[in-house]
Amino acid sequence: MTERSSQHNAGIKNDRGSEKQNRAQAHRKMALRALRANSSLSVRLKRYNHHMDQARALEAQGGVQ
Repeated sequence: MTERSSQHNAGIKNDRGSEKQNRAQAHRKMALRALRANSSLSVRLKRYNHHMDQARALEAQGGVQ
């Protein structure tokens, strides 16, 4: 029984890691879209930096590469 629960917990950790990886990837995509938006350069740069900061923070938390 403990073997199953440890396997289950390992699966949860992997799910959380992949969730952070997915979110980091989504923020990278949003950052690139921000550069192409129909807004002023300063707004586009601000949005890009915000999303890249979010992606980097998620990577640092989850050890995503």
